[in-house]
Amino acid sequence: MALKDAKFALIRERRSEAISSYHGTLTSMRQDLGGESVSQRVRTFTQAVPDEIAAALTALSGVEDAAVIVHGVSGCSSGALGLGFGRRVYSTDLNERDTILGGDSRLRGAIERAAKDGAKAIFVLGTPVVAINNDDSSYAAFEAESELGIKVVFLNTDGFKSKTAFTGYDVVHHSLLKRFIDAGGGAARDFANVLSIDEKAADVSAVLEILRALGIAYNILPAFSNLHNLKSAGSARVSVALNPSKTEYLAIGLEESFGVPYIRTAAPIGASATERFVNELGSAFSVSDKAEEYIAKKRAAVDNIFETAPLAGKKAFLHATPSQLKGLAELIIDLGGEIAGFAVTEIDRENRASVFDVEGVDVNVPVIIADGQLFEIANVLEKIKPDLFLSQDGQASYSAASGAVPVSLGRIAFYGYAGMRAFSDFVAKQIKGSRPLAEIGFNERELYSASWLRKSANWFVKRELK
Repeated sequence: MALKDAKFALIRERRSEAISSYHGTLTSMRQDLGGESVSQRVRTFTQAVPDEIAAALTALSGVEDAAVIVHGVSGCSSGALGLGFGRRVYSTDLNERDTILGGDSRLRGAIERAAKDGAKAIFVLGTPVVAINNDDSSYAAFEAESELGIKVVFLNTDGFKSKTAFTGYDVVHHSLLKRFIDAGGGAARDFANVLSIDEKAADVSAVLEILRALGIAYNILPAFSNLHNLKSAGSARVSVALNPSKTEYLAIGLEESFGVPYIRTAAPIGASATERFVNELGSAFSVSDKAEEYIAKKRAAVDNIFETAPLAGKKAFLHATPSQLKGLAELIIDLGGEIAGFAVTEIDRENRASVFDVEGVDVNVPVIIADGQLFEIANVLEKIKPDLFLSQDGQASYSAASGAVPVSLGRIAFYGYAGMRAFSDFVAKQIKGSRPLAEIGFNERELYSASWLRKSANWFVKRELK
């Protein structure tokens, strides 16, 4: 059955056997997780982890003319802070009484206010509170849609069913496929869907520069989009995903239900992945000659970066999504560095090849599957003592206790050819500007106890018993 035809989006554990907890090596991971069926792992202790509500908020933050209502206590909507919603996010702010007796009246009031404020569509996010008090939020949304004449969609993001936050992206994309995307009369037009969630504007610009150089029109969604962008997605010639780990559900759904081919290529990070990305687009739009000319011109401009090997002699531990891992690892190696280990947010059938096939990496390096769980990463860093730790914003600084130079990927534009130089310059600057911990008065034992750092990093990760 096509993804769009299901009543609800399946959680990733059921749909694609997603694994969000694992410790081992690259060799053991290929053996344990490379078969047709894999054994799920569980964490008996969790430090911090994003949930599907946060992922859904992120996915919806770029839809400019839609409002989002977080149906729960006020804290559930805090994930919207810093996502650029402005005044387009609302909370039903349920209290103790609502938690027990239900909060339908508060939901109806929030929907009416969002509509009055000019929302052209409204998404209602469920929360653990709503899952407990048994509010019939789907019916409330249906009833409000009939009364207001705009689409009001309830998203079942209760946070209980899935251990991977990425399920939240799938829930949002399922609603877009069912309720917002139009088949376009069956006539494919000459533009590409560029599927983006939370890539930096500079990274998106680097990809759009490639498309413009090849003479290809584009439609960006759900980030940087509006309801018109969403509606027209079903008539594109192809879809490309900037971070397939987050948007492959939408890409597959567009292919299955609307006949829009999904170009299954890695994120354009590093020379090899960027060249594959450009060539795939060139082939899809019959402009392969332009693609080859573009690659030759751009590669000549960045070759000197690789020749100088600015990361020579540096060992790096990398934390990224599966779709970004391969390109980032190969970019580090091309710049002269070495991968001392890595962590990925989750692995499933759709993306595991991008992790298993990373080239130039010792098969015995430590590998972690974890989104958050900084205490486990700190444990590994203490043991392997890398020179660099590359991760997203809010995480890289924790590596300072191990003596590694923190490199925040959230501050670097690393897509396309422009990203190669920006990445090289930024990492070199971080290395040059780093200072010994003792010099700045930092006590590395304030973060995690010595007893924890001596334990095995997989202490709290267990194989699930059936």
